[in-house]
Amino acid sequence: MADLTPIQEIVARKQTKKAYIFTHDNPDPDALASACAFQLLLKTGFGVSSRIVYGGLILRDENVEMVRLLKIRLSLVDRIKIKKNALFILVDTQPHSGNNSFPGTIFPDIVIDHHPEFKKSKAHVADIREDVGACSTIICDYLSALNIDVPAAVATALFYGISSETQQLGREVSPLDKKYYLELFPKVSQRILSKIEHPKRSRAFFTFLGQAIENSRVHKNIIVSHIDQVPYPDLIAQFCDFLLSLEKVSWAFCYGLYQDRIIFSIRTLNRKAHAGVLAARMVKHIGKAGGHGMIAGGWIRLLQNDVRASEEELLKRFLHAYGVHGDVSFTPLSSAATPADTQEPKE
Repeated sequence: MADLTPIQEIVARKQTKKAYIFTHDNPDPDALASACAFQLLLKTGFGVSSRIVYGGLILRDENVEMVRLLKIRLSLVDRIKIKKNALFILVDTQPHSGNNSFPGTIFPDIVIDHHPEFKKSKAHVADIREDVGACSTIICDYLSALNIDVPAAVATALFYGISSETQQLGREVSPLDKKYYLELFPKVSQRILSKIEHPKRSRAFFTFLGQAIENSRVHKNIIVSHIDQVPYPDLIAQFCDFLLSLEKVSWAFCYGLYQDRIIFSIRTLNRKAHAGVLAARMVKHIGKAGGHGMIAGGWIRLLQNDVRASEEELLKRFLHAYGVHGDVSFTPLSSAATPADTQEPKE
């Protein structure tokens, strides 16, 4: 069980009843769940009120529904005035990691994360557990340590946070993830969870999905795809997850232009792949990246303001980091189908 003594000490030392909980930019379900659960912990356990702060966009359909249906209150970082006499917490991210909007002039009080420790990451209290599959699991550990009763909305958020991050306990899962996944289940609102997991989608979503499929190419066990310009970064990660389900594929790499950057995602079925390390190595000096063993993502700056050249360099670096050198022959996904693939099943 978690030792909350360091957190209790920093809360007592700051002598404040206000806090800011920062997530990474474009927060995903694990970040959102971690933030609202830590908000509950601060209020119930320490009498501290807090605001959840983020940068970027929340546009993925599942995440929009999660925020709406669970009534998670959030503040965009550029729309609030930060008061420096408060507690400053980061969840599911770390300072100076390049994926959050935490003010660089403020030293964080508490950092809670499950990603590999970033060498420049410093805080008064840091609980970074790389062996845990979801940040939500760590917050569950805190709530359990203080015997805090978790209401249905927070339980649903935490359950979905763990579920989505570990793909229903099938990816990078630890015994602690399994423990709280099972403990949360009876408290979850199944009606709301179903609506979050199966949202209605816009026509634009299917247009982009069609583009991703049309642009997909396969080389041995690798599938690569790109979207010319994406409306929000999380779309790349979503399609990368989807393309990894192609038979005989164990690596997926997707990328696309977002504003003035090329966003990319990496997914693999190899549990020992160190995808986060691979991603960081491939964008060294030209961007930022991070992740876990089986999932990673990041961005690169446009090289000489040339989108195509930047994408080609990024793909070249991915293949090189993976171990493929020289010219690579890709087969378009659309030409890989055989009559057997499209044959009607026999009754």
